[in-house]
Amino acid sequence: IAKAHGVKCIDTLTGFKYIGEKLLDYEKQAGGRGDLDDGAWRERLLERSTFFVFGGEESYGYLTGDFARDKDANAAVLALAEAAAFARSEGKTLLDVLDELYLRHGFYLERLGTLTFEGAEGAAKIQKLVQSFKADPPSSLGGRALERVQNFQDDPQTDADGKPIPRELMLLFHFAGGARMAVRASGTEPKIKFYFFVRREVDGADGLPSVKAEAKEELDRFWDEIRAQAEVRVGV
Repeated sequence: IAKAHGVKCIDTLTGFKYIGEKLLDYEKQAGGRGDLDDGAWRERLLERSTFFVFGGEESYGYLTGDFARDKDANAAVLALAEAAAFARSEGKTLLDVLDELYLRHGFYLERLGTLTFEGAEGAAKIQKLVQSFKADPPSSLGGRALERVQNFQDDPQTDADGKPIPRELMLLFHFAGGARMAVRASGTEPKIKFYFFVRREVDGADGLPSVKAEAKEELDRFWDEIRAQAEVRVGV
């Protein structure tokens, strides 16, 4: 969506602190806001740096504008209400608008799978499991061959600005056809998390319901397959 509108899209590690860090980078690059009003500050950012439009985190939380450096539910609700009002002005619902995006850009779907291991023994199991996927990546997922692995701990990664991404034990597996799986240990809970992503082309509105159903079924199969692998790797 960003590319279609000529807007830069930045990927960071999970955590709103990384979005806030990017906002600080842009502020410094622009030479600071000082006493500029909103309009003048926007022009300075566009001229010298990057004007921030919207940020969101994987689990939850959104931010519109750079006046805050953390997730802002109040602003998110206002943005959603504005979007709903725009849709209604055209005789549509928010779901109608979302389906239009799918028809234009393809259907994207994600699924999160988690395994919980309590206590010190559980923490050791989580680390063992992450290290297992690091040392022995799955050669395929749901019949899709593994194409490459991004190792955010050992291999240098940069964002779209060319800035190094902090090292973290997270693995991102890329499979044929654009499917992906990310693996990371939770930083706040005794869990290991598996994120699954698929994208499917959509021929037309009539075929969209079946595309949605097929994508969901494929993600369910991915999770069943990885959960079975986890049991073999560490004895879940």
